[in-house]
This record gives sequence, C-alpha cells and structure tokens, in this order.
Amino acid sequence: MLDLNDFYYFVQVVDRGGFTAAGRTLRVPKSTLSHRIRRLASELGVRLLNRTTPR
Repeated sequence: MLDLNDFYYFVQVVDRGGFTAAGRTLRVPKSTLSHRIRRLASELGVRLLNRTTPR
C-alpha cells in the first residue's frame, strides 16, 4: 500500500539535491530515506531517481 509520506520524502530529496541534505532537513537517516524511496519506486513500478557518484 502506498504511503503518502514516501512521496513527500521523494520531493524533499529532489528539492534538496540529495539524500544527505534531505535527511538533515527532515531529521531522518539517509538509509531510511533510501529505503522508503526504493519501496515507493517498486510499488509504482518505475525508476524515480538516477543515482550517480558524488560530484
């Protein structure tokens, strides 16, 4: 079942430019954000983010 909080987390990661900044803003561990967004992508059946190495 979809959790609307996961959409919010996804938007924050995109707006902040990464998991670290979003985690700081939300006070949520990066690993939790990663897990929640991975689960959201799986439930939607789409790729939400193209992850790259740090620049």
